[in-house]
Amino acid sequence: MEQGVATCRAGVARVCITPPLPCDMAGYFHRRIAESVSRDLYATALAFEKDGQTAVVVGADLIAMTDEVCRPAFAKAHERWGIPLSSMIACATHTHTGPEIRRGSIIPMAEDYLRIVPGLIEQAVISALENMSEAVLCFGETTAPGLAHNRLSRCADGSEVFGGQGGSAKVIGAAGPTDDSVQTLAIYRPDKTLRGLLINFACHPDTSGGGKATAIDSDWPGEMTSYLQGILGAELPVLFMQGTAGDINTRDSRAPQTPWLPGGRSKLARGVAGAALYAMQIARPLPEIVIRSARQALELPFYVRDQTLFDLVEKLKQKGEAATYFEQNLIKRVEGWQNDGKNDHIEVTALRLGDLAIAAMPGEIFTGWGLEIKRYSPARHTMIAELASSHNGLTGYKATSDQALRGARAIGAYGTLPTMSQRHCPASGQMMSDSAIALLHELWP
Repeated sequence: MEQGVATCRAGVARVCITPPLPCDMAGYFHRRIAESVSRDLYATALAFEKDGQTAVVVGADLIAMTDEVCRPAFAKAHERWGIPLSSMIACATHTHTGPEIRRGSIIPMAEDYLRIVPGLIEQAVISALENMSEAVLCFGETTAPGLAHNRLSRCADGSEVFGGQGGSAKVIGAAGPTDDSVQTLAIYRPDKTLRGLLINFACHPDTSGGGKATAIDSDWPGEMTSYLQGILGAELPVLFMQGTAGDINTRDSRAPQTPWLPGGRSKLARGVAGAALYAMQIARPLPEIVIRSARQALELPFYVRDQTLFDLVEKLKQKGEAATYFEQNLIKRVEGWQNDGKNDHIEVTALRLGDLAIAAMPGEIFTGWGLEIKRYSPARHTMIAELASSHNGLTGYKATSDQALRGARAIGAYGTLPTMSQRHCPASGQMMSDSAIALLHELWP
């Protein structure tokens, strides 16, 4: 190999995980039945090995990732190759037009699908591990401002709202930042043939019809993949890793709209695909390959209901049939909440691939936490994956502490409402980000 270019062994695999129809769909707090397929769903696995150390990364077009879906594959890899469970992570793209796979969700589960999808994930993982060969890893990064926007707005009365409409309160700006970075990790053969691609970007994938959609669709990450495959190769495995996008959306609801130019899903898909292509062109091979992993189990206190929350529920109940389905679900969530005083168990994982770090956390993480982890990461390059696997996939939103507390005072926006979307205590996002930073420093002593 060329001087200064390190190699490892790598494997890639891509498996279709589209469910049989009809099936219950995830997202939007009410039941929808998938009747057709607009764009197939896929699971992509990447495997890396160097000096006897192996790491596996899996990405799947699902609303969330659960241990029930991915752990059978990881257990098989551990049994067959001795790979530590802490060296394998699985995460979801968060498409809202896929099957419901979370036990305990308010949406009925796609039980038939749950009987087959773990085997499909296992197929991808085993295939990637069985087909490893010498590879060069190239990291690239650029920015794509203007494609993603913070979907929460701050109002002049101190409250926060979802979108740009504050009702009687004046909207005065975005309630948080965005992370415009587009990061790529390209896997090449020594002859410079592209074998696989990992892309990290932060933006909510809910652009495929919203709450009225009845078609299975991998949303904008799937369309982005199609654009890239049209240029780089129709069968290229592309793993999209969702960044910290709990508060990020494709539409700027605070700005005047310009309908003359196309927006929505295609705009975002083309924009990120273009940025990824550019990042690949300016990428550099990782100068060394060292594979390490670390994992920490956290006990997150659940949110504890208080009188302010009960007062909000009573106010919503007075609306009667005029209450929206969202408000009706909030009432059910608060009154049926059984977790006061209890703890939840989640795991935070960090991987090291040379001078590239990957921090993986369950739940929908607000961008402020992602930027903080990157700021204090000791790695030269840091990718962050939200919606990593948890025992039930219901970790919820992880707002920054100030926004979580604002929500606890019942003046928060969707994404910070207790028991509805904020399932854990206001400090839970800080606990998870602190854990990620500490784990990264373990890997870069």
